[in-house]
Amino acid sequence: MNRLMLILLNIISPYQMGFVKGHAITDNILLAQEYCHDLDVKVRGGNMIMKLDIAKAYDNINWNFIYSMLHLFGFDEHFISLTKRCIESPYFCIIVNGKSHGFFKASHGLCQGDPISPGLFIIAADFLSRGLSDLFINYPSLYFKMSGSINISHLCFAVDFIMFSNASRNKINKILSFFKSFEEVSGLVFNK
Repeated sequence: MNRLMLILLNIISPYQMGFVKGHAITDNILLAQEYCHDLDVKVRGGNMIMKLDIAKAYDNINWNFIYSMLHLFGFDEHFISLTKRCIESPYFCIIVNGKSHGFFKASHGLCQGDPISPGLFIIAADFLSRGLSDLFINYPSLYFKMSGSINISHLCFAVDFIMFSNASRNKINKILSFFKSFEEVSGLVFNK
């Protein structure tokens, strides 16, 4: 697990601050606070700050999506094979009144107590982060308008995201369409 976290430092988006050694979550908090101060800047369509929370993030993530992200980030087949065995091999049982009742295997999701789960989830969430960045680069009018600052589309706090954008209806529809596509491919769903 420690080796995976060292690799994450080199491949994960600078917007991600959760679970990544050397990244301070307070940096994102300060940036978000600065954007909140400029929420009232008069621009066409207005500005919008949206907090995105992924519902039951660890429980719903699609395994094939995780494996695709590992491929995308350049992990070799041996590592991906080991990861598959870690994710797909556990069995679970339900205990009622102190007695276990049957065993079953999971078909998706990550175990919250597993040390590798945060790293794998961050890799998957980074796909969302990079996708948002690309969306805003391709459509610069989506950016939150702020006086004298760099354009930031979003900040990541492990499983939570804060997104900054223009609030006109057509811009919001473009962003919502992106989120819908992400939900379909990843198995993750945003709380509404």
